[in-house]
Amino acid sequence: MNLLLTRPLNDSKKLKNKLKDLNFSTYLAPLIDIKFIEIKRKAYLTHYDLIIFTSRNSLKSINQKKISYKDVITVGPGTYETTIKLGYKNIIKSNGGSSDIIRLFSKIFKNKKLNILHPTSNFASNTLENFFKEQGSDYKKVISYKVSKKNVNPKQFKEFIKQGNGIVAIFSSKTAESFFELIQKENYKEDCKNKTLVLLSDSIRPHLGDLIFKKIIIADHPNELCFVKVLLNFKKK
Repeated sequence: MNLLLTRPLNDSKKLKNKLKDLNFSTYLAPLIDIKFIEIKRKAYLTHYDLIIFTSRNSLKSINQKKISYKDVITVGPGTYETTIKLGYKNIIKSNGGSSDIIRLFSKIFKNKKLNILHPTSNFASNTLENFFKEQGSDYKKVISYKVSKKNVNPKQFKEFIKQGNGIVAIFSSKTAESFFELIQKENYKEDCKNKTLVLLSDSIRPHLGDLIFKKIIIADHPNELCFVKVLLNFKKK
């Protein structure tokens, strides 16, 4: 079975290595590009009660030696495990997105007003910002990396899309937008109809417009581990 990985190149390479025992014919065709932004010095001068890491990219964007904090919330097993490896302490694990972070915060911290740092991308939603504004905490969203839409490997993408059955893996809304625009531009809509689409969350689906696929599968939770479980189910059939 052919598998198209659309994450940034380094992430796709690591994921391909994790999937090597499943014997997929894997195509690496990143559809987004990540560029890190140097965080201003004043962001490091505050002692934070809580840091929120919603991706491994947000972890990479912080100078850990300069940051002062009490607790950390992470999203997904991959970010959680990386946070542990880097030596962060007092880590709270969330398996979901913004809604699960809000649930955990409300359960653990109740009505406490905290100083919160959230390093994130230029396309982050305002869900957490809106929640903490109403809740009363001092929430600081810092844009620490930029995501841009880019077809990094056009040859690999075309080679995959023009073949028969295959699995398209899309992990984010911005990647979905990039995929949709590329399919429209290159007139590949008919080629999607014999492909299976695997999404990390249901919220990604609207960003794919009117594209039709053979089947759409949503991972149980928006993380890499649940994506791998979807692929394992393919191999069992």
